[in-house]
Amino acid sequence: MGALSLTGCRNEAGINNNGEVKSQTLTISAPATKAVAVDTRTVMEGDKTTGFNTAWTMASDKLGVYAYHPEVYGLSATVNSEFSITSVEEGVATFEGRIYTDNVDRTYDVYAYYPRISANNNSPYTSVPASIRSTQIMPANGTYDPANDYMVALPGKQVVVTGGEAITADIADFQFKYIVGFMNLTIENITADGIAATDVVKSVQITAEGANGNPVIAGDFNLDLTNGNMTFTSESNTLTVNCAVGTTLGDLDMWAIVNPFTLTGADKLTFLITTETHTIEKSITATQMGGSFAIAAGTVKTFGMTIDNACTITALVVDDGIVFKETFDDCLGANYPASGNTYGGSSVTMPTSYKTAGWSYTTCSAQKGCVCVTGKDITLPALANLTEPTNVVFSFNAYSFEGKGKRPMLYVTATNTSLGTGAKDIDNVQLLEGVNSGTTIPAGTGIESQIYTFNIPGARSTTKIRIYGLSSEDARFFLDDVIVKKAQ
Repeated sequence: MGALSLTGCRNEAGINNNGEVKSQTLTISAPATKAVAVDTRTVMEGDKTTGFNTAWTMASDKLGVYAYHPEVYGLSATVNSEFSITSVEEGVATFEGRIYTDNVDRTYDVYAYYPRISANNNSPYTSVPASIRSTQIMPANGTYDPANDYMVALPGKQVVVTGGEAITADIADFQFKYIVGFMNLTIENITADGIAATDVVKSVQITAEGANGNPVIAGDFNLDLTNGNMTFTSESNTLTVNCAVGTTLGDLDMWAIVNPFTLTGADKLTFLITTETHTIEKSITATQMGGSFAIAAGTVKTFGMTIDNACTITALVVDDGIVFKETFDDCLGANYPASGNTYGGSSVTMPTSYKTAGWSYTTCSAQKGCVCVTGKDITLPALANLTEPTNVVFSFNAYSFEGKGKRPMLYVTATNTSLGTGAKDIDNVQLLEGVNSGTTIPAGTGIESQIYTFNIPGARSTTKIRIYGLSSEDARFFLDDVIVKKAQ
């Protein structure tokens, strides 16, 4: 139990509808050991199945403190005063903050909660708005979201202020108690096909379902600091924990903070793990857990999951950001395969599917796995897969069709972007020089094509991208691997 010692250190005068305002510095000492049962943690350590046994350590840990008297209000009242850690020594954290008085002999009721919510500066101590978040973020694997780690100092205590001067009484046995419960999930074994311990975990969703109504495990509530009761104003039976970057299934040590709840009989808990490649879902009923299951305030429940083929496993369609892609793999020149050539084979007519798909060009022929734009101009189909204005990266693989020593310029424009509706210049590039034979790149020349990349802002579903050379220049070119991708 933590002793709350209060010492009047400094007075500052002011005017209020209730008279003169004084502020006085207080210090609160809060030990955190098994012996005194004043445990609080923002990082889990020690015996995780029976409690927490290490001291306050977060420099950002803050208490919200109220000092109440029915005849003191307005600027004289102490409402959600911020108390911050000034030191942590031998498991005892010292907090410091200020209370406000009206310079009259009074006995104040003192209440405190953790962690302090800065937006509560106008809230009464009997109705402090707070939230067990339905989306929680683990700072690191094996930790929990400190924003949900609610404790209340119970019972409230009294302090005597004499004439607004030094606070003469100490408050003993000021004890912080959890009002939330904790859930821990690890992976004990993996036998399911296609799932590996090295798979990276993105999140874990927890859902509680009851036959006679779903229990509330998260949501917004008003907290009464006199008794620790929570009155929920919004309710959820599900929450999601976003895991730290790089957490794998084999190392998963997930912690969630929940509103205390009970399940019986066919009531069930469902865990939905989302990795980079799959979702893995598994449920367990209260019957399977011995007939009933309860998480009380200040308790920890641990779950060791086996991922087997009894789980519901769904492969995810990974969004690689590609909006448009054409590799021209179905373009095969007459002499295909032209052994030893990077590009080659005699030209043949382009497949009609390209015109049907929305490609536009004057003269273009099919080569071996690429095309040759002999008309110096080609336009892509519209980017129909875009649902809203999006910055994209446009790239293509190209090489000059002209003879040795020729390095034509290619230009890129785009329509219907954030640059404007008409065709707007994006950039230009100079191709690598050609070889003596325009229709092939002979083996052994050491000459390869090159990838060119362009950034296009605010592309839309109607955007069309054009690649062209000037008619006054030799600007015929091979083209391959045309890709439009969402910018990172």
